[in-house]
Amino acid sequence: MGPLANLEDIKRFYLKGREWLKNRHEEGITGGEYGQAHADLMDRVLRGLFKIAFQDEQLEENITCLARGGYGREELSPYSDIDLLILHGPGKGKKIEEWIRRMLYPLWDWGLTLGYTIQTPPESWRASGKDWDLFFSFLDARWVAGDKKLFYEWERKLWDVVARGREQDLILKIQQTIKDRHKHYGDSVFILEPEVKEGKGGLRDYHAAWWAAKIKYRLSTNRELTEKKILSEKEWHTLRNALNFLWRVRNQLHYFYQRREDRLSFEDQERIASLLGYKEPEMVKATELFLQDYFRHALHIYQISAHLLDRCLHEQALALGEYRKPASAEIFPGFSIYHGKLIATDPSLFDRQPLAIWKAFAIVHKYGVEMDSQLKEMISGQLDVVEEKFRAAEESIKYFWSFFAARGNLSLVLETMHETGFLPKFLPEFEKIHCQVQYDRYHIYPVDIHSIYAVRELENLEKEMTSQSYPLFGQIMGEIDDPGLLKLAAFLHDLGKGEGAAHARRGEDIAAGIGQRLNLSPEQIAHLRFLVREHQTLGEMAQRRDLNEENLVLRFAQKVGDEERLRMLYLLSFADLRAVGPHTWNVWKDTLMRELFLKTLHVLEKGAVFRKDDQELIEKKQSAVMDLLNGQLASWKVTQYLVSIPLKQLAWQEPQTIARHMLMAEKLSEQKVVLDGEERLEQGWGEITVVAQDEPGLFAKICGVLTANSLNILSAQINTWGNGVAVDIFQVQNLIPENLFSFPRWSKIQEELKEVLEKKKTVEELLARFSLPLFHRFYPSRQTSRVEIDNETSDFYTIIEIFASDRPGLLYQIARKFYTLGLNIWSAKVSTKVDQVVDVFYIQDESGAKIIEEEKLLKIKEEILKELGEGAIKFCAN
Repeated sequence: MGPLANLEDIKRFYLKGREWLKNRHEEGITGGEYGQAHADLMDRVLRGLFKIAFQDEQLEENITCLARGGYGREELSPYSDIDLLILHGPGKGKKIEEWIRRMLYPLWDWGLTLGYTIQTPPESWRASGKDWDLFFSFLDARWVAGDKKLFYEWERKLWDVVARGREQDLILKIQQTIKDRHKHYGDSVFILEPEVKEGKGGLRDYHAAWWAAKIKYRLSTNRELTEKKILSEKEWHTLRNALNFLWRVRNQLHYFYQRREDRLSFEDQERIASLLGYKEPEMVKATELFLQDYFRHALHIYQISAHLLDRCLHEQALALGEYRKPASAEIFPGFSIYHGKLIATDPSLFDRQPLAIWKAFAIVHKYGVEMDSQLKEMISGQLDVVEEKFRAAEESIKYFWSFFAARGNLSLVLETMHETGFLPKFLPEFEKIHCQVQYDRYHIYPVDIHSIYAVRELENLEKEMTSQSYPLFGQIMGEIDDPGLLKLAAFLHDLGKGEGAAHARRGEDIAAGIGQRLNLSPEQIAHLRFLVREHQTLGEMAQRRDLNEENLVLRFAQKVGDEERLRMLYLLSFADLRAVGPHTWNVWKDTLMRELFLKTLHVLEKGAVFRKDDQELIEKKQSAVMDLLNGQLASWKVTQYLVSIPLKQLAWQEPQTIARHMLMAEKLSEQKVVLDGEERLEQGWGEITVVAQDEPGLFAKICGVLTANSLNILSAQINTWGNGVAVDIFQVQNLIPENLFSFPRWSKIQEELKEVLEKKKTVEELLARFSLPLFHRFYPSRQTSRVEIDNETSDFYTIIEIFASDRPGLLYQIARKFYTLGLNIWSAKVSTKVDQVVDVFYIQDESGAKIIEEEKLLKIKEEILKELGEGAIKFCAN
C-alpha cells in the first residue's frame, strides 16, 4: 500500500490489517510473528496519523513518538494496550497536548486502548529515576515516528542519567519484583487457572529477565543473548518456542473473549484447546494434552528466565571470591554456597566426572540448599550421559536410594531433578507423566508434581513428629520401620497414570520394576507393590462406606495383612490427599480415615473389630452427656435417648453435639421440625442440622427445601435413631450474599421446611420460583455420570455409588428418585470434590430388605442415570 494520505485511508488500512491478522492467527502463525506483524501495523498507522497531525505545523523536528511496553517489544496481542511516550524539545508550548490528541483521537474512535505520556527528555529521565517500573518500560522503548535523532539522544542519556552505576540495585529490584509477583499469583507454575502474562512461568518472567540482561550487558536485541554467549543456542531455541506458545495462547484468549484477558480460566480451557488445534476423539484428552504443553513451556520460561537473572546477579561471584563452603570437611570439592545457593566452582567437573552430579544432589539433600540456575544448567547439559550404564552404576543406585532412606531434604532433591530434566532420564518411567494434567478442578497439580508434593508431606511429618496439627500422623511416622520405602511408594504411587486406566494396578508393576533396579529386597518390593496398588483404598473406603459394618473392616484387615502395612497405607493416604491441593484435606476426612485405621489396627492386633477402648469411650461420652443435660432433661429421658442413638453416632460425635441433638428432639412434641445451624466462615461453608420424625422421602424433602433457598449441599450425614427420630446434618455452600443465619432468611427456611412436611407446599412449588444467582459460577466437569452397585460389602443393605458432575439440586434429584422407586435411605455418605460428587447410599426396599433381583437393580441404575442425564430440576431464569 502507498502512503496513507488521509484518515479514511488509514482507517481502511487498519481494519484490513486487523482482519488479516485474525486470519493469519487462525492459519497458525506463531505468537512471535503475530506480535511483530501487529506492531508493524500500528507503526504504519501511527506514522500516518503523526504526519497528518503535524503537517500544518511544521513540527516534526524535535518531536518523536515512541512505542513502549509490549508495543515497544513488538509483542502486541489482539487487544493489548498501545503505550506511547511522546518526547518533545523545549519551546513547543502548551499546544503540544492538542496536537497529540489530534493524532490519537481516531484510535480512540476505533476502539483502541491507549496510554500515553508527553514529556521533555529531562522530565522523562527524572520520572524514571523515581519510578523503576516506569524505567523498565522505557527499556523497551522503540522509535515509531518523528525525530529519530531526538530518540537516539534520549536513549543514550537514559542509561547515563538513570542506570549507570546502579546496575546491581536495578537487577536486585527486578528480582524482588519477580518474587512479589509470584507470591501474588500463586507462586507455582502449576496452578488450575494460570495467568499467561503475570503468573509464575508467564511472559512477565521473560520480560524481567530481559530487562536485567539489558541492564547488565547493555543489549539492544534479544538475539545478542546468544551472540554474546549469555544463553546457549539450545536455551534460546527452547525459550523462543515457549514464548511463541504462550503468545499464541494469549492471542487466542483475546480473540475468544474479544477483549484483553490473560487468565486461562478452567471453564474455557477445553474451548481454547480446540481453537488452538488440539483434536482428540475425547475432548478431555485433547485439553489435557494442551495443558501439558502449556505447563511444559511455562516451566521452560521460568527456568531459563531464572538462569538469566542469576547470571546477571552472580557472574562475578567466583572472581570476587564471594562464597563460602558448607561447614563440613566431607563436602565434595568443586561446590560452594554463595548467597544461600549451591554453585559449582569447577565448570568442567561433570565433563570429567559425570557421576559427580550425585555429589551435587547429595549436598542439596544434606543442607537443604537450592542450586543456582547455572549449576542446574550444567546438569541439564550432561543429560546425554544419563543412559543405561549411568543408571545401573552402583554409585547411582546407592545415592538415589540413600536420599529416600536417610532423613534430609528429599523433596527438594526431587524438585531439582525435575527442574533439570534429570528425573525422567534417570527414571524413564516418569517421562509419561511429565507435566501430565488431569482435567478437573480437583487435581490442581500435574501428576509428577503431585508425586513430589506427596513426598514432601511425609517429610514434614518426619521432621515434625510432635506436630500439633497432625499429632497422630507424626506419631505413626515415628513408628514406621522403613520410612524410606514409604517415601518411595509416595513418589511412585501415580506412575500408572501415564499408562491409562486402572492406574493403581498398572503402577504396581512399574514400581516393582524400579524397586528391583534399586536392589530392594523381595519383602520391600512386596510392600511397595501393595502400597501403590492400594493407595486409594483406605481413603475411598472411609469416605464411601459405613464403617460400622464389621465385615467391611474384617475384609479390609485381611487385605492389608499386617500392622506395618496398615500404618504405611494410612500415612500414604494422608500424603496423597494433602498433595492434591490446599483444600482437599479436612476434619471430616480426617475423622473417617482415623476411624477406619483404628478399627483395622485393632483387628490386626486383637483379631476382632470391637475394642475395649471403644466401649470405654462410649461410656465416657454417655456420662458426659448426662452431666451436660443435668437440670435440662430428666435422667430417664436422657437414658432413653442414649439407648436409641446408634453406636456410630456416639463414637464420632462430641458429647456437646449429642446433647444438643437431644434437646432439639425434645421439641418435636411441639414442632414438626427443628433446625440448628453454624456458619464456618474460615472453611467457606455452613452446617445445618435438621431433626424431625422420620418419614418416607424426608431426606429428599430437606434437600429440596435447602436447594430452593439458594444453598448448595456439599455433603450430608443421615442418622436415624431407634425411636424414629431423624437427625440429618448438611454442609452447605451459600449461593447468595445474604447471611445464611440472618433472621428473615433462617426463619424462611424453617417455615418452608415445616410447610413441606405438613404437606401445605411441595418442593416443586418452591423450586419453581428459585433462580440460580447470576454471579455464582458452577464450574463444568467433564466427568461422565455412572452408577455402581455393591451387594457384597454389607449383609443388610444394598450400596449404591453415584458419580456425577456437581450442580445445584443434584442431591435432591437423587434422593427424590430413590423415594419414587420405593427405596429407603438408611445411611448416606455425600462428598464433593469441587466439581465432582461421589454420593454413596445404603438402601433397602419397602420391606426392609436388600435388593438382590438383577432386574430390579438394573432398573434402579437406569432410572438414576436417566435422572442425571435429563437434569430434571428446571430453575426459573433471572
